[in-house]
Amino acid sequence: MTNADQRSLLRTAFSLHRLPISKVATFLSIAIGINACAVNQEQDSTAELQTEQSSTFNFESETHEHVSNEHLTKLLEAEFLLQREGPGAAYDKFATILRSEKSPAMAKRVTNIAIASQNPAYIEESTNLWISIDPKEEEPYPLQLQIYFASGRYKQASELISRALEHDVSLQFLPTFLDQHSREVDTLETVRLALDELPKGALKNIYLQLSNNRLDFFSGHYTAVEAAIIDNLFETAPKTECKSLYVILGYSQNQLGKTEAAIETLLKGLNDFPNSKHLLIPVIELLVADNQLTRASELYNNAKLSSFDQTQLGLTFAGKLLEHHHYDNALSVLNSLPEKQYGFQDQTKLLTADALNKLGKPIEALNTLKTVDGPLAWNATQQIIRLLYTLKRENEINALVFERLNEEKLQEETMSVAGLHEYNKRPDLSLEFINTVLEAHPNADAIRYKKAILLESLDQWEAAIAELKKLVDSSPDNPQYLNALGYTILVNSNDLELAQNYIEKAYAIDNDDPAIIDSLGWVLFLRDDLDQATFYLQKAWELLKDAEIGAHYGETLWRQGHQSLANDIWRKAYQITPEYPVLMETLNRLNPDLITELQN
Repeated sequence: MTNADQRSLLRTAFSLHRLPISKVATFLSIAIGINACAVNQEQDSTAELQTEQSSTFNFESETHEHVSNEHLTKLLEAEFLLQREGPGAAYDKFATILRSEKSPAMAKRVTNIAIASQNPAYIEESTNLWISIDPKEEEPYPLQLQIYFASGRYKQASELISRALEHDVSLQFLPTFLDQHSREVDTLETVRLALDELPKGALKNIYLQLSNNRLDFFSGHYTAVEAAIIDNLFETAPKTECKSLYVILGYSQNQLGKTEAAIETLLKGLNDFPNSKHLLIPVIELLVADNQLTRASELYNNAKLSSFDQTQLGLTFAGKLLEHHHYDNALSVLNSLPEKQYGFQDQTKLLTADALNKLGKPIEALNTLKTVDGPLAWNATQQIIRLLYTLKRENEINALVFERLNEEKLQEETMSVAGLHEYNKRPDLSLEFINTVLEAHPNADAIRYKKAILLESLDQWEAAIAELKKLVDSSPDNPQYLNALGYTILVNSNDLELAQNYIEKAYAIDNDDPAIIDSLGWVLFLRDDLDQATFYLQKAWELLKDAEIGAHYGETLWRQGHQSLANDIWRKAYQITPEYPVLMETLNRLNPDLITELQN
């Protein structure tokens, strides 16, 4: 095969190959140098949505023309391995070629393959190679820094920042990185340590100053943030960073109790960056909180935004109005939202229902909630339940909610509905709902287990045992079911031998579960095997400080004549869960004086 043939095959490989990506969005956004303010964040929402929906990584634009003839065959093999087995399998072959070729174009290609593999070790190695080949190229620096920050290697991060400065590589990605990881305390601390390692002269770099300002902001050092922005950063920062500085300064001033100054800061920002959603949202929120509704409404109504951004702004505005009890105003804003709301229709309906309910229109609110059937359907269902209880129409809940259950979240939603009924002291409705679900889904074991526990709490222990036997029959090696069956028999009947049989089966499968160990200790206690009972109950107590385990362990000690030690255990158990029924029953029988001491 000639070199020309090989290059033709490589072109074919490039054009055919597409690699799926999912978890590398952060790496990619930083790698191409996106700046939070440099990019027009108020661009048309359709373009934003199309970008977000992209799910492929295209290598077609990468080059292979710089690969020497002697490596063409190896590169062809690597390309087809990439197609057959993916980036993780092919990475080493590409990296081997790069070590010999030392081509910047190949370095970029290898790094892209490393990113697609989602392997941090590959990303670190490929960016190291890229920087060694072309130290003035910006793209590999943020990728490698993210690896160092994520793994806590602040000294290496500091050295890499110094190297970037040495080669005049822009650090504009660093403030953006901090914005993206603002809630990751460990990562922020690593960045702080890395910057502290730098020589003082390095901190003259504006992007390092902006990064330190961000770190102070995320740490709540608002006085320092305000001073730095006002005294220096506004004058020296690139125009593209000023929008973020207005937001940070406004928020900091508000946190310092300077509400009017914060509002004026954000309004000045809007003068420099007209119709910026990122400035409109915080200033409108502050105006509502300061009861300046007319001013807030003027800003909202005069904003010239895409329908996507206008919807986001309107929902934020309405939510803030609801928070401050301006229900009519909130409803007016919600009714004025653009007809096309992208994915926000359900959120609009939820807020509308809340406003209607607060305005004394619960039936309208209920009808609105019934129309929510998207991603927020379950949120609406929970509100429907609460609203029907408020209307004293709780008997309508089960039939309505059953029709709204999500099959994929059947267990979670059923448990939640049951819990809401029990919270409202209607265990009968909880049991009714569970029965309805089990009729449609008889193999939903977790829901059947919930039914058994509920039946036992309603003193219907024989029915509870019947349900638990069904579970044990279907899952004979499930230690939780075996233990629940044994313990239910233990506390409700005289068949201690049968109870012990089930509990010992559970213990044989899982001897580290404190609930099972407690059951075993208690059945041994009731069968007068005090030494063995104490052994297991002590073990259970050491594993889990639980009020019921404490009640049982204390009673075994009391029976053995260790009253002082028993009282110590009971005191600790009472501190864990005061007035726990099993504990209080035990104390009433054995040492009622201790109850007086504990309650006082």
